[in-house]
Amino acid sequence: MKKKTKILIKLRPDIRTVAEHINNIRHILGTSISDLGNIFDVSRQAIYNWLAESSIPRQEKLARIIALSMIADQLKQANISRARSLFKMKTFSGRSLMDLVVSGEYTNEHVSALINEATIKR
Repeated sequence: MKKKTKILIKLRPDIRTVAEHINNIRHILGTSISDLGNIFDVSRQAIYNWLAESSIPRQEKLARIIALSMIADQLKQANISRARSLFKMKTFSGRSLMDLVVSGEYTNEHVSALINEATIKR
C-alpha cells in the first residue's frame, strides 16, 4: 500500500504597506484620490495621509483597502488592459464593481465575471 503524502503550499503573505496597496489600486484601476475617498468613506486628506504614511486607516478601512488591492491584482494577473473602465462599468443590475465595493456587497464571483467578460471580448 502506498503511503499518501500531503503537500502543503505556503502562500506568500502580502507584506505591502497601506501606501503600496493604495498606489496599486490607483495604478491598475485608475482611481482618483476623490474616488478613493468615496470608496473608503474618508476625506481626500485622509488618503493623502495614508499615502504619506503619516496616519493609518482604521481596521475596517484597511480590510477594504487590501481587498480592493487584491481585486486590482486579479485584474492585472488576468492581463485586463481596461480594468479602469471595467471597475466603473454598470454591469451588475445597474451597479458597478466600484459600487459593490463601496457597499461591501462584492464577491469573487463579481470579479470573475468581469474577467471572463473582458477575456471573451478580446
